[in-house]
Amino acid sequence: MVSRLNSQTLQQIIAGTDLFLNLSQGTKEHLAQSFSKVNVARNKAVVRQGEQGDTLYLVATGSFSVYLTTGGKQQKLGEIKAGSCFGEGALITDEPRNATVVCDQPGTVYRIGRKEFNRALKDRPEELSAFVRLISRRSRALHRSVFRPEPRRIKELISSVPLFNGVGAKLISELEPQMEWIFLPGGETLMKQGDKADGMYVVVNGSLVYEVKNHQNRIVSTGYFSKGDIIGEIALLTGEPRTATVVATLSCEIVKISTSAFESVFSKHPPSMLAITKLIVDRLTDDRMGKRTTRQARNIITLFPLQKDISVRSFADRLAQALKKFGRTSIVESRYLKKQIRNNEYAVADILESLYTLQDSHEFLILCPDFDNKLWTETILHHTNRILMLCEANKGGGLSPEEIRYLGDNEDSYGAIRELVLLYSDPNEKPKDTASLTRIRKTDVVRHIRTYNNHGFESLARFITGRSIGLALGGGGAKGLAHIGLMKAMQEENIPIDMIGGTSAGALMASIYAMGNDAPSMERISKALMSDKKTLNDYTVPIVSLIRGKKFNTVIKDFVGDTWIEDLWLPYFAVATSLTKAQKVIIDRGPVWKALRASASIPGVLPPFYEKNDLLVDGAMLDNIPGAVMRQKGADYVISVALSSAGDSAADDIFENLYEKNNSGALPSALLLLFKRIFGKAKRLKEVPNLLSLMMRATFVASDAAMAQAKIESDIFAELPVDDYGLFDWKKFYEIVDIGYKYGKTHAKKWKKQLGIKV
Repeated sequence: MVSRLNSQTLQQIIAGTDLFLNLSQGTKEHLAQSFSKVNVARNKAVVRQGEQGDTLYLVATGSFSVYLTTGGKQQKLGEIKAGSCFGEGALITDEPRNATVVCDQPGTVYRIGRKEFNRALKDRPEELSAFVRLISRRSRALHRSVFRPEPRRIKELISSVPLFNGVGAKLISELEPQMEWIFLPGGETLMKQGDKADGMYVVVNGSLVYEVKNHQNRIVSTGYFSKGDIIGEIALLTGEPRTATVVATLSCEIVKISTSAFESVFSKHPPSMLAITKLIVDRLTDDRMGKRTTRQARNIITLFPLQKDISVRSFADRLAQALKKFGRTSIVESRYLKKQIRNNEYAVADILESLYTLQDSHEFLILCPDFDNKLWTETILHHTNRILMLCEANKGGGLSPEEIRYLGDNEDSYGAIRELVLLYSDPNEKPKDTASLTRIRKTDVVRHIRTYNNHGFESLARFITGRSIGLALGGGGAKGLAHIGLMKAMQEENIPIDMIGGTSAGALMASIYAMGNDAPSMERISKALMSDKKTLNDYTVPIVSLIRGKKFNTVIKDFVGDTWIEDLWLPYFAVATSLTKAQKVIIDRGPVWKALRASASIPGVLPPFYEKNDLLVDGAMLDNIPGAVMRQKGADYVISVALSSAGDSAADDIFENLYEKNNSGALPSALLLLFKRIFGKAKRLKEVPNLLSLMMRATFVASDAAMAQAKIESDIFAELPVDDYGLFDWKKFYEIVDIGYKYGKTHAKKWKKQLGIKV
């Protein structure tokens, strides 16, 4: 380790190195204590190409040269001076050194190993992520750039843009030399809302998304730009700041026409200026009237293996087979481009031109990387709507070198959707410890795909094509058993379920399905859980609740074990209510038993579930039928299932005989109440709803407003006719299940038409 004097020098070097710019001062000081000082002699090779390394070097004095050997020939790539560093990739990956570094002038370096580095950033995950992103950026080949193709090509493309229809070729020729031709990689920002306006842009190729936020920073408008669209044309007339943030979703070729260039050219041609000004005003009017339409980019999917032994082509073939039902699909590999270009030498523009051509004739492209071809791989990863990170189930570990290099730099929410796809080839294999994989990498969704059947590929295809089906199950105590029958009918009628979630009893039934159980298994498990074990009979002194909840906890834990939501076969969520924050809580990660326990904590009946200084109770208080949540989670078609509650109020008129006359709301004494129940003339007094039933009903009534919203958000709203059953009729298990089954079979044909499924 370094002395105090050397430590001060080292801190100055660290502070001036761009690699550590995103680290806090405290972290930099902590890191400085972990370096050791090394004197290096002339001609000494500090690192060698191909060797394993785990050390970063900071150059304090001296100079070093970097050499790359390919095909037996050595080439000098550059020099490293004082204040710079090398070998940084070794701190986070086992990838062999990609170059040799030799000392030219004797000097001093400070070194830190992977163990020391990890120890220093152990409790600083955000700073470690920033470090990974920066390393990835340093190796990127694609950046925003300005270049100029042949003038002829610019003229042809500009002439084809609707905004310039009717403008003479002479005028375009005058404008062409003043245009900027911009290459914008996917994920890069073209403009930000509030930026100073300095011209307009014409989209030649590619796709972009725009987003407008209000003063409260909430998104109020969003949409897409694609080939031929104009961006920011209003700036030519008003000069007002940009009204939206625009980001490339695919790599784009864009022409920029500055305000000054536009004015200088068109001022010489009043008729053309008048015509184009009128067209801009018309477009502005359409925007304000909500008439402007935008086109969303076609689906381009890039596969990215996290392990070297994964057959990317095999996965691509299976996915293509599923996608071909919805449109023309092509698998594109780097060798495709080599066939198109005879001399085998090509640039980014050549790759994109080939992809643009394929896009025009296909609904779906599946792009396969080639890690030996960095330019190809980086280009396709910035020209995609969706990245599927393929991983053999239960074999995933840390970040691979390729993952760090190609995917580690992304932090923009506008980038391609990233999905972690875990593959299961063994029917006996189940998901486990998925959270450890998502914790270390940026991923929007996790998908578990069993490769020994086609169901997973078909479900993935529905997500990609905007046809995914989400099932949202409402709560209602024992009435929730009807959900089992409904799902049984859906299975028999081949109505797929791609996402599932629910509230209270609905959350429980949804979890049983998401764990991969078929209809017979669902019946068996549900009966054992709720009907046979009498989970709600461990009464306690009613200080916090009527029921202790220990038995309920035990039964649920015995059922789900240590399974986490991330380890369920389907995307899943449960709805709870936070008493602490007075808001709805969506639980979509973490232990399943906690989600179920929180979602079913009926206030006064079961004790609240306590988690991270938050008291969670039954989700039915705010949202008993979470169809709107399912829509927010990304389901394209939402089926919401309510449990009819009219039957719960059938016996309410009994209270007329229970209360004292002229004193409604006041019960008779306990002794008199007991006498009336046993000997009273009104035998129906024995049917008076008990305390548990009343408290549960009060909970469900509170979410009526959410039910109205669920109806709006749902494509199919099903209300199962369980009116004649109470919230605690667990003993009528098969009767209630059968009601859901018959309802599903009756409506299946109509639902299939609504969902676009062939009948």
